[in-house]
Amino acid sequence: MFGWWKEGGRQERVLEAVLRVGAAGCFIGHGAFGIIGKEAWLPYFAVAGIPESWAWVLMPLVGTVDILMGIAVLLSPRPFMLAYMVVWAVWTALLRPLAGESFFETLERGGNYGVPLALLVAVGFTLRGSRLRGWFAPVRIGRLTPETRERVAWVLRGTIGLLLVGHGGLAIVGKPMLAEHMATVGMSASLLGAMGWGEVLLGLAIVARPAPALLVTALVWKVFTEALFPVTGAPIWEFVERAGSYAAPLALLAMTPAVAARLARPRALAGPAAVAALVGVLAVAVVVGSSASRGVALVEAVPAPAYVDGLLDAPAPTRADEVEALHAVTTTPGSRAVLDRLREGGLVLACRHAITDRSRGDARRVDYDDPSTQRVLSDRGRAQARRLGQVLSALDVPIGEVFTSPYARTKNSAELGFGRSQVSDALVYGNRPEQKAERRRLLTNPTDGANRVLMTHQGILYSSLDVERGSIGEGDCVVVAPRGAGKMDILGRYGPDEFEALGGSSEVSLHTSRTLFPSRSTTTQAIING
Repeated sequence: MFGWWKEGGRQERVLEAVLRVGAAGCFIGHGAFGIIGKEAWLPYFAVAGIPESWAWVLMPLVGTVDILMGIAVLLSPRPFMLAYMVVWAVWTALLRPLAGESFFETLERGGNYGVPLALLVAVGFTLRGSRLRGWFAPVRIGRLTPETRERVAWVLRGTIGLLLVGHGGLAIVGKPMLAEHMATVGMSASLLGAMGWGEVLLGLAIVARPAPALLVTALVWKVFTEALFPVTGAPIWEFVERAGSYAAPLALLAMTPAVAARLARPRALAGPAAVAALVGVLAVAVVVGSSASRGVALVEAVPAPAYVDGLLDAPAPTRADEVEALHAVTTTPGSRAVLDRLREGGLVLACRHAITDRSRGDARRVDYDDPSTQRVLSDRGRAQARRLGQVLSALDVPIGEVFTSPYARTKNSAELGFGRSQVSDALVYGNRPEQKAERRRLLTNPTDGANRVLMTHQGILYSSLDVERGSIGEGDCVVVAPRGAGKMDILGRYGPDEFEALGGSSEVSLHTSRTLFPSRSTTTQAIING
């Protein structure tokens, strides 16, 4: 199985090993999330017209195929496998902007599709003159001709440039998750923009001239930044899935003349290899240790009071307090501050529809006027919707305009809770300019002195509020305080129980079961993202 390692030049063997591991790691990590089930994927399925009920069924199937493909390429790559990896990785990367996310997300995943493409080019496979049998035959990297070497190098240069520019662009636009990562290592979120521009410049410099020092910098930086995923509590598969981000600079580094000369003299690599192994072991230890200690802290720590948007006199938070707050939903059942703001009016309650009947899903072609073609509220959901309205009424929270998406489950949630609904196409999936403009308008201050309700779907909430995917359950409302110029303060995530608690017990609790604020503090400045 590993006989190929004894053949060919040392440089080609190292290059092939790096590219195989990089491509395999990406698909194994991605596939693991499919097996586990990742709610953040639901909007991506929706782009293809696949309802949530079918999405949950398809996720494990997609995950299984990804894992099998990753293992197969690791053991014995075939051209059809590598071509599939390239096409599938490009498509899944494009789904993100199609679902309303930044196009930088597509670029940032350059390692996912660039690494298998580099391996496909390196083995010398071409579409021209290739027979069907050749697509399924085992391939390996032989002695690289100057032409092939140049093509592979350009693919890797482009890959590194894309993933660095993409990651840097997300930092420049202020992606909350990156702000959380910076806070975890004690860095101010104000440095996020500078970090992003640094990555963009590094990526462009590597495309222009991939000097070894630049490639080492890119490699170390990507390992460091992606290792912050498990440090902040994310599954280790987030780090594994980004294997292409580490493989691309390492593979191109192996192709540089300086490293090629060392590869020709194995003993010359003994010192650097030992240092690299030691650094790798220490990095793993730091990641595992930080994740373990962080998990203990989240379970054992007694939460301190939460302060919302300066409404209470809050002491200056320490860095430890700020980082801890990143993993807590700012629901403060005993705080009168949020309730007072709600009673004053002028806020927006951006809600996800109530609990639905998961035994049925949306038809491929939904007729908005025919509930039989849609997933609808369950008995629990109807009771939950009624209770939401009753609780807010009992708390003297004024409700003005109530807008819903055209789906039956959102209209019923609004009508059961508030007795009325006004359909808006802006609250259903879509990125037409008029929809984006209307969403921006709906997330501005109401002018009637009451609070505006938007009853919609999780995909719209995640793209518009920039909160962490998977954090908003059915029946939850995000309380938003618009501040003008497309900015807002998010005061908390509340279901009927949390709303009711606002007027009850004086105790303050932080819900750590679902993270809503993946950014720098308990008050998030969210930029409306369409």
